Amino acid sequence: MQGLYKKIMKGVYPDIPQHFSDELKTILEAVLVVNTKKRLSCSEIMEHPVFKRRAMKYYPEIFTDN
Repeated sequence: MQGLYKKIMKGVYPDIPQHFSDELKTILEAVLVVNTKKRLSCSEIMEHPVFKRRAMKYYPEIFTDN
């Protein structure tokens, strides 16, 4: 487990498998940024167009502007 922690802290992780969509890869890359000043916050993730488009599909009652 210690080895995994060190890899995460260095920003070293395996390539995201090809069977995942480019949209998912975009979100994962945004949240795996090591520098906390550059990493997206939870609010920013929820406002990210990729996340929001998917969330609206499954949870329209939460993500529609009223």
